[in-house]
Amino acid sequence: MEIVTVPPQMLLAEEDTAQDCTEEAQRRLQDLAPRVQVIRVTGSPESLSDARTLSGLTVIGVELGAASRFRRRPLRLATRSDQPVCLVPSSWVPSDKPVTLGLDDDDSSDDALVFACSEANAATVPLRIVHAWPTDRSLRGDGAGSVSHPHAPRGVVYQHTLDTAAERVHAQFPGLRVQLHLVHDNAAAALALRAQSSSLIVIGRHERAPVSSWVLGSVGRDLIGRLPTPLCVVPRT
Repeated sequence: MEIVTVPPQMLLAEEDTAQDCTEEAQRRLQDLAPRVQVIRVTGSPESLSDARTLSGLTVIGVELGAASRFRRRPLRLATRSDQPVCLVPSSWVPSDKPVTLGLDDDDSSDDALVFACSEANAATVPLRIVHAWPTDRSLRGDGAGSVSHPHAPRGVVYQHTLDTAAERVHAQFPGLRVQLHLVHDNAAAALALRAQSSSLIVIGRHERAPVSSWVLGSVGRDLIGRLPTPLCVVPRT
């Protein structure tokens, strides 16, 4: 495991503080996982970019409710990384609540589904799959997230997407408990509503593109730095 300290334009007087933070992080990791080898790296944002090409998972802390300019680095990393990126809010505490997956209606969720299953299975918690489509009410942003009527014409299509995902889960992780949520709501609002009752939120990421916001999607941009629960962005491979 690598610990990468990426200070923002650090003054010389602040180097000792950054070093102390890195050493404290290493001590905490070794207390939690004594068998894990820890490597410390300190440097520029490019150091983190170099590290992500070698890692299977990148974890970065985010300040809950921070101004948009402080979310740029997590957003940039989440849109560029070849590996899953987990954004952990500063106020987070571990829990045994379900892992929640935000299911999209395209193949951008395929790898995210497998990742969410693996995390839920390893933690022995249920997997909650949330699939949403916008309604007139949700576009007004009340975020209530009522259960949909699957017999409605459009509901049948979305219910099929949700059921297909559940079939994949049961085939690959037969012992995993699965909760299915089909809702009339904006996707970001539906996930935010369930953040408090989740141990982890997982979303997929689209293919690379020149416009990073399109790669991550509006759901990811709306959620980064605004959830009390870790958010993991999984790229499509």
